[in-house]
Amino acid sequence: MTTEQNNLLTEETQLVDVQSTAISSNPSQNSDDSTDIVEETDFKSWEKLDLVKAFHEAAKSSQVGQAIKQAMKIKLVLEEKYQEEKLNALQKFLAEGGVEDDFEYKQDTQLSEIDKEFKALKNKQRDFINDLNKKKQDNYKTRLTLLEQLRQLIDGQKTIPFKAIQEQWKKSSPIPQEFNEELWASYNALSERYYNNRSIDFELKELDRKKNLEIKLEICAKAEALANEPSINKSLDSLNFLHREYKHTGPVPEDQKEIIWQRFKAASDALYLRRDQFLKTKSDEQAQILGKKKEFLSKLESFTEFKGTETEQWKQKLAELEVLQKEWTTLGFSGKDDSAKEISKKYWELVKTFFKNKNEHYKKVYDALLENLNLKEELCKQAEALASETNAENSTKTVIDLQKKWKEIGHVPFKMRDKIYDRFKKACDEVFNKKRGVDKEKDSEYEQNLVLKMSLINELSALDPDSKESPAKFRELLADWKKVGFVPKKDITQVQSKYSETVKSFLDNSKQNEAEVKKIKLSLELDDLKSKPDAKNLLFKKEQFIKGKIKNLQTEADTLNNNLLFFSRSKNASSLAKDVENKVESLNKQILALEEELKLIKSA
Repeated sequence: MTTEQNNLLTEETQLVDVQSTAISSNPSQNSDDSTDIVEETDFKSWEKLDLVKAFHEAAKSSQVGQAIKQAMKIKLVLEEKYQEEKLNALQKFLAEGGVEDDFEYKQDTQLSEIDKEFKALKNKQRDFINDLNKKKQDNYKTRLTLLEQLRQLIDGQKTIPFKAIQEQWKKSSPIPQEFNEELWASYNALSERYYNNRSIDFELKELDRKKNLEIKLEICAKAEALANEPSINKSLDSLNFLHREYKHTGPVPEDQKEIIWQRFKAASDALYLRRDQFLKTKSDEQAQILGKKKEFLSKLESFTEFKGTETEQWKQKLAELEVLQKEWTTLGFSGKDDSAKEISKKYWELVKTFFKNKNEHYKKVYDALLENLNLKEELCKQAEALASETNAENSTKTVIDLQKKWKEIGHVPFKMRDKIYDRFKKACDEVFNKKRGVDKEKDSEYEQNLVLKMSLINELSALDPDSKESPAKFRELLADWKKVGFVPKKDITQVQSKYSETVKSFLDNSKQNEAEVKKIKLSLELDDLKSKPDAKNLLFKKEQFIKGKIKNLQTEADTLNNNLLFFSRSKNASSLAKDVENKVESLNKQILALEEELKLIKSA
């Protein structure tokens, strides 16, 4: 229960004091003030619109005390429903990545209107109480004056009609409670003196008493009929009114005085017994509800000990708690005594402990979201810096790496999710758009290179291998070919293949140096390999193959050199040693040639 609700209950106790006053054996000792009892209504199960309607109806009631009590109960239930809606909205906000400090919940306009209307109702009651207290003081003074007039009438000092004094006495009600019994005792005593001391015709006196008897009999009948009134409140209000009427009605014949009073008392006691039975029943029901609530609290104990590590676990636990909270509201009203307040306090402590633990979990989650936000902001800065770089190719590769890192980073706070993503996407798009512009320029350049290379191939095809000028022209065309840049990717393999075939065809039919031809063919082979999709792997294999050949040749040469040492110790092995030396020399030449090829591969 909130502090505001406790304050409202305190005001309720101060402004609406429900009394249970039993009827006295003497009617003059009963208060002029009404005795009130409010039948409890379980508003917690009502729909919000029905509660608002009931509040407005209660506020319009002419019974200010009952109106403010009823309105207060409805207001408390509406505020609980508002807090529940606010709490549910907060949980949803946190589950979507929000932080509690950023949470805003719009005030219910209906609740605001009810607050204003309730304040007006309290002001109305305070005005009513102030007016009533003033009226009581005025009536008290009036009755003191009437008693003095009655004494003077009895003593013969005044000729004021007794009936006039009776009427004024009746109208001057109510008065302050502390003076009520004393004034009534004085009034009754003086009235008796008036009837006993005045020389009034006996028959007239008896006629007056009989008239009073008829009035009191009618009052008794009305009191007895109240047993059929369904509402205890209405029946007690009516009974209090009848008590005032009974007290203000004059004496009855002496032989009927006790009889008529006992009849009226019996009807009153029956209503008070009904009230007491109602209160006893409500008390028993509330005691049972209190017992159920005590047992119910054990269901909530486990929620305070829950220490989930995943948000989904907390969501599931929250759903379970919401079911129990709805079950709690169906248990009903358990009274306002200390035990009931203690149970209610314990219930809210358990619920608040769970939400405190849950909020701590969400804070950890939010801290992680903030850390992710910081990481993504850093990626945004890097991407924005790349957008201003001139090397579009390198920038694009780096941005792709940044995008991979972006995907590896977790979620950010919900409110920042779209904003940070749009910022990163904008920076990446700028880099990619710049790359597309560069690619467009390259495509145009590559098309021109394709035309140049096809022209060179045509010139190579036109060379005559037997012409003396052809070797020089051939080398010139090969040099020009190397100067021309890339061609479109789709044409690389076809152009390179056509070029290689043309060059090989010329070399096969020309009379150029064999070593030079071999070197050119190797260069062509390497160019072919570089044009293939897995060029890096193919070049590596080629390199390893040549290294293997060099190793084998070197091993063979080393073996032959060892043999030469053996031959040098033999007198008849000179001719054999010469053959071995020639063989070693040949192997070394092959190794040198392969090493040259290896250099070409490494420089490719």
